[in-house]
Amino acid sequence: MAGKIFINYRRDDSAPHAMSIAQYLERRFGSQNVFIDVDHIRAGENFVTVLDERLQETKVQLVIIGPRWTEARNSKRARRLDDPEDWVRMEITSALRKRIRVIPVLVGGAKLPKEDLLPDDLKPLLKMQAAIITTASFRHEMAGLANDIEGMIGRDYRSYGQKAAIVGASGLMGIALLYALISAMIPSERTEGRLSKQCEADLQKFRVAVPVGAFAVASNGNCGVSVGQPKISLARVAALEACNKVGQGCKIFEVLEGDWTLNSDCEQQLAAWRNDEPAKAFAVSKSGHCATSIAQKSLDEAKTEALADCEAQAGECRLRESNAGNWEMNETCTKELDEWRKKDPVSAFAVARNGTCGSSSGYSSAEDARKNAISDCETDGSECKVTELFEGNWAVTDDCKPDFEKWGKYQGRGAFAVGRSGSCGYSWEYSSSAEADRGAIEECEKGGGDSCKVISRK
Repeated sequence: MAGKIFINYRRDDSAPHAMSIAQYLERRFGSQNVFIDVDHIRAGENFVTVLDERLQETKVQLVIIGPRWTEARNSKRARRLDDPEDWVRMEITSALRKRIRVIPVLVGGAKLPKEDLLPDDLKPLLKMQAAIITTASFRHEMAGLANDIEGMIGRDYRSYGQKAAIVGASGLMGIALLYALISAMIPSERTEGRLSKQCEADLQKFRVAVPVGAFAVASNGNCGVSVGQPKISLARVAALEACNKVGQGCKIFEVLEGDWTLNSDCEQQLAAWRNDEPAKAFAVSKSGHCATSIAQKSLDEAKTEALADCEAQAGECRLRESNAGNWEMNETCTKELDEWRKKDPVSAFAVARNGTCGSSSGYSSAEDARKNAISDCETDGSECKVTELFEGNWAVTDDCKPDFEKWGKYQGRGAFAVGRSGSCGYSWEYSSSAEADRGAIEECEKGGGDSCKVISRK
């Protein structure tokens, strides 16, 4: 019965944790008994209808709470939990109304939210006993949670029986196939009873080992173990090779497929990666291995590189985190900006999404300055945009101050003009202000001034 265990989570808060938990529970109880939205809602299905049907079948709801669970906001910056039509809130309140067993599951170092942060219909959640799942002790803590869930819903192998019903039309052959199918998928007590004492102990250690791994058993009760492999295929081969050294007729008894839980080395790499420059991506394999990509021109390039590096060493991989950048300048660009501000106009300064930059100066128009700054920026970055533009301030420079003082001593109608690049020109003894302005601007332009304008008249 699909949906016996309903996993409620917020994607931008705890999606990786929710997927890992779902995969663990699917291996324990079967995928037909675990409902998580991304896997079980087909295109074209009505979301409301499907969720209501699944809740009708649900015996246990896990509410995955991460560090940002209470602070998630919509496009209008309003807190999502305050919206009565928020899906996460609706799923929980519906489960509470139907008296479904609800278990808060704290991940990513999160704690149960304070009562004043929850709407009234979610406050009963605080009375439920919470489970804590950490990366360091994921398997041990998930084993405890799964045991609690099993006590609530029991084991259900009806999916195997449904398969056998189809085969069963062939009579005794159908019964034999059913027995073989269930025996192959569910280790029996008789099989474990044939293990040597050492292998029984090895099997218990194997079940809490770091994935990926395989456990092989020989006909004489001896065994071979392989753990911490990058790929399942390699784990199987290594386990069979180890088993064949101590027995014959070796077969794979159990497999640890991995669940994208980071190993200790990758935990440290992730912490360091978060401080590196964007655009960047962090990929992790089923076996807990990882690969990173930093300081790329674009997010697509970062994702491609991280996944390729990860798959080269560890098989099936997926992205754990990524950062597209936000036009925050790196340290080098901060220094470049200070130097750029001292250059002559017209000039522009552009920054890329990944924090790299480009600049231009000494152009005759703002359009040319912008275009060249972005072109310079795109040599090391992508999605560049101009963050500062300096078109000049038409100030009287030190070179022009003597002319300004001289002009001030002349008599008659006149004007003083300055170019935005610092040149100047002046006029005096004109019959009208218009003619005085025109004369000053002409003198300024003759001196090489750009966009000259009058700053003083008399």
